[in-house]
Amino acid sequence: GWKMVAARRAAARIVDSLTERDRLAVIAFDNQCESPRAHGGALVPATDRHRFEAVQFLAGVEARGGTELAEPLRRAAALLRSHPAHDQVLVLVTDRQVGNEDQLLAAMGGELGRLRVFTLGIDQAVNAAFLRRLAGLGGGACELVESEDRLDEVMGKIHRRIATPILTDLAIDGRFLDAASQAPRRLPSVFAGAPVTVYLRCAERPAPGQTVTVHGRLPAGTATALTVVLDSVAPGVDLEAAWGRARIRDLEDRYAAGENTSALEREIVATSLRHRVLSRFTAFVAIDRAVVNPGG
Repeated sequence: GWKMVAARRAAARIVDSLTERDRLAVIAFDNQCESPRAHGGALVPATDRHRFEAVQFLAGVEARGGTELAEPLRRAAALLRSHPAHDQVLVLVTDRQVGNEDQLLAAMGGELGRLRVFTLGIDQAVNAAFLRRLAGLGGGACELVESEDRLDEVMGKIHRRIATPILTDLAIDGRFLDAASQAPRRLPSVFAGAPVTVYLRCAERPAPGQTVTVHGRLPAGTATALTVVLDSVAPGVDLEAAWGRARIRDLEDRYAAGENTSALEREIVATSLRHRVLSRFTAFVAIDRAVVNPGG
């Protein structure tokens, strides 16, 4: 139906946005992986002919078997690894639920962590939480298309983000900040029109006039820094829960990847209980103490 048409259009729009300075590879997947025969399964220069062949190949893609994501991600990461000098961008377009989240993150987390990963979910039934986790690992972004009417709008946003970022290698420091509390742990690049939200805890209560410095690298590779002066600081009730959720997402991704799981499990539970946000190891129980029939 419309979802398959939208997926083909989205992938074709991305291909059409490339120039001859770029390289491209297209992988269509269900329970099998296929690529344009003329490209030989390789990253090829994005010439007019290669882009035409890719779009022609996409026009013939039909819905078939299940959504088995591990193999196409492995293939894509291997292709990008063969050209380490280039900006390495992976765009995943899917309209289906994806299972085995933890196994995928454990197998691919390290690979995706060195790429820029963008995910596009089509329809409301897509596994949006998992697509956001994949994009977060890759320092990219996740976009969702709930109806065909929004496809052009969303593709415009993705195209702007795949283009050269305006700031990379983002880092934040301040004398009163607890650097270990930063969430997300890997900061994304900054793209025009796309805000970046970062949570850090303070080792002490900041006073007006203290500063936070944001470091980064401009497109030409030049280092830059922006100093932000704090005007005033007031307790934020919602910020505590927001930091807790972001922190737990980071910890759970590391847990899924098999990193020191027993210690991470204890930290996830402690963070969840202290900040009253859910995790994979905790749950909420509601107790209604009202007496409905006081007369018995």
